Amino acid sequence: MKKRIISLIIVFSVVFSLYGKSFWGTTAKTAKNDLLKEGFTDIHTFPYRQTKILRPHLFVDKYTFIQTPDRNICFTNILTGKRNEILKIDWLSYSFGITVYSLKNNEMYFSTNGGKEFNLYKYNLINKNLELVRHITLENDNDIKSYYLDEECRCIYIELGNERDIYCYDLYSDSQYTKKQHLEYLPYTLYPEGLYPFVIFNPVKGENELYSISKYKNDLYPRDYVRINEDEYLVVNRCRRLISELFIVNIKTNSSRLFRLKDFGYEITGLYPIGNDEYCFIVKCGDSSRVFCYFTKDMFESDS
Repeated sequence: MKKRIISLIIVFSVVFSLYGKSFWGTTAKTAKNDLLKEGFTDIHTFPYRQTKILRPHLFVDKYTFIQTPDRNICFTNILTGKRNEILKIDWLSYSFGITVYSLKNNEMYFSTNGGKEFNLYKYNLINKNLELVRHITLENDNDIKSYYLDEECRCIYIELGNERDIYCYDLYSDSQYTKKQHLEYLPYTLYPEGLYPFVIFNPVKGENELYSISKYKNDLYPRDYVRINEDEYLVVNRCRRLISELFIVNIKTNSSRLFRLKDFGYEITGLYPIGNDEYCFIVKCGDSSRVFCYFTKDMFESDS
């Protein structure tokens, strides 16, 4: 029994040294140094350590994003860490999630969801008017995976996580739904050797599109992505636990190539478009600090 315990301790030590030691020993300083070596220069450490998830909904300017802590919707400045409350939703149960979609001309669209209930709201920041746009009762208790609000076409798309169905609802009618899409996903192991699935939501068609992308290495586990141009997407590859990379997927040629951060020993927890061909990603460090790294589109050309 004693020998078995010693063996387990040795195995744990080896596994920890391989997968955990480098991450848990990282700090904002080490992350910034590693990013500088990769050619990034516009790097900022968030002033406060975050033991909870720090995942912005969207950026309203380069250094200000919207987040929803403690049933509040806030502006947060990454340079100072200061929060400015936009709206306090104290009537909302903690079992409900909040998602902010857009902020244009002082009008903000956001939703709340929990179980079968989904509500879409419009809030005016000037006159403080809160309007319930749409209430939807979902057909089952599956988790909601993602949403897409199409203000121009006056509809909202809701993707369910377990079934992977997408439902399209009209914003200004009580119809059950106007369209439903079911996309079959194959397990990674059933794809032909060297090909990996990459799914994007096409807002023009209002549907998910599935592509079989050629690998540039022996794994392709896309997490966050942003569109670069008509054919290319910048993607976070979570290739292993606590290991992230940035690569570019071309859906026209079904190919992928490494952009930066090969076998980067950190967790990238968000990738966002900022505007004017600028992007930002967030690096989570082992000491619960967060680093925001900005770069512009010209890095794609310099890396070609």
